[in-house]
Amino acid sequence: MSTTLAAMPAARRPRADHGSEEELTIEQLSERTGLTPRNIRAYRTQRLLPPPVVRGGTGYYGREHVERIERIRQLRAEGFNLTAIQRLLDDTPASGDGAREFQRLVSVAYDAEPPRTVEAAELFAQLGDQLTPALVQRAIELGAVRALPDGRFELPTPALLDAAAELTDRGIPLEPVMPVFELVQRECETIADAFLDTFVERVWQHFQEAGYPRARWDEIAETVERLRPTASKAVLAIFQSTIDEAIERRFGDELAQLAERA
Repeated sequence: MSTTLAAMPAARRPRADHGSEEELTIEQLSERTGLTPRNIRAYRTQRLLPPPVVRGGTGYYGREHVERIERIRQLRAEGFNLTAIQRLLDDTPASGDGAREFQRLVSVAYDAEPPRTVEAAELFAQLGDQLTPALVQRAIELGAVRALPDGRFELPTPALLDAAAELTDRGIPLEPVMPVFELVQRECETIADAFLDTFVERVWQHFQEAGYPRARWDEIAETVERLRPTASKAVLAIFQSTIDEAIERRFGDELAQLAERA
């Protein structure tokens, strides 16, 4: 059933200068977005929202405001404060590029292998009958496997499955391997937090205290971009050296004794 323009409420009529974009009062915008009128006004004062179109003493908001509020909500959930959000939302050429590049960097995984979706049969075929429902549940809790509604599984980091399969092929049962993966997960979280704590303390806090100067966004983004591969190289280099020393400690004396007997 069609509705004539004359029968529509005034606040919902299409604006003549914006095509089919609807107009919302501040109360309607609040209802649509879940943001209180008070916060909407605060966002306007902080220049996070553009002003409404005022006619007859009433301010009208449109789709742009709805989308902007949703964007602000998303950025706040990602940990940005309102000053940083204002920079990110600023459309002027002098301010936006570096901030948007930083936002992209913190949202995109570094050099990540794409997730792989496998059938349950494939998962069991690679790991054999060692893969019990209890071990599948542990893998899900670890985040190595995600159960999908259709009965398949998503592997966020497929290399973990390949590593587990190779270990089982070498005669190392899957059950004792799972605690090792869990240990690696915990230790990696600690290491990642340590790197980020150092970055925040030595770089980000000074940048934040300076009011997020526009000229430094590119520098900050580049530092974050390099932090991931640099930290990864450091961890790999230290681990390779550490496991070499551990192998020598564990088997060196025994191998020397066997060589003497031979």
